[in-house]
Amino acid sequence: MDVLAALAAKALGAVGGAILALVFIWPATRKEAISRGVVSIFCGWAFEPHLSWYLSIPDTGEMTMGTAAAAAALSWWVMGAVIRLVRFGKRYEDEGK
Repeated sequence: MDVLAALAAKALGAVGGAILALVFIWPATRKEAISRGVVSIFCGWAFEPHLSWYLSIPDTGEMTMGTAAAAAALSWWVMGAVIRLVRFGKRYEDEGK
């Protein structure tokens, strides 16, 4: 697979995963939708090679696109878990005062 095709597959997969993440959990505000979209696209783009390596997925166009979509969709759930942990920590800290 040539470099341009790999970049296009990765970008298309990351955007698809971001859309998938927005469909499953609808954002409350426009600001939340934009932040979720940006984070999902960035994570799909950045973590696709790592997820592909970890799962031993072959380096073909379809697999690259699917792995980027999976990384983008999973990134939003990970980001949600981190936000919940931060909110829990703040609530726990406020109760201690």
